Amino acid sequence: MKNLTVYIILAYFALMVQSLFFGNTKPDLILVLVCFFAVRNGLTNSLFYGTFCGLLLDLTSGFMIGPNMISKSIASLLTRTIRNNLLEWSGVVNILVIAVMSIIDVVIVYSSIEIFSMVSFSNRAWDAAIWHVLFTAVAGLILYSILHPDKGNIINPGQ
Repeated sequence: MKNLTVYIILAYFALMVQSLFFGNTKPDLILVLVCFFAVRNGLTNSLFYGTFCGLLLDLTSGFMIGPNMISKSIASLLTRTIRNNLLEWSGVVNILVIAVMSIIDVVIVYSSIEIFSMVSFSNRAWDAAIWHVLFTAVAGLILYSILHPDKGNIINPGQ
């Protein structure tokens, strides 16, 4: 429970950092936290945290509730599934998983918004989405040293 509380506080802090320090194209720090939480915790807790963080993102965007909630839930489910099927989690695997989850996240969010609202992404340049994925992967690399999933970290030292 303590771990979940710390990660929820980190999610609020990540939203604040994203809104204060980044412009249009920003890394998805929430997705990085969801992936790290899914690696360290069980499937049920991971799905709860992913859904909560997605709802938090949807509520702060003020546009539409659902796309981020679905995408973060799927990211937590897939990350946990990948973690269960791997023998060792490394920095390279971490970056690859975060990059793939970021691509899936962008596709789900853009598709959901296009289907359920009048906003069309068909004529939109994809360079912003590509930069978003790259920035998210770099953020995952940087946060890997802080939230290292297997060897203990500042949140759970010695685990």
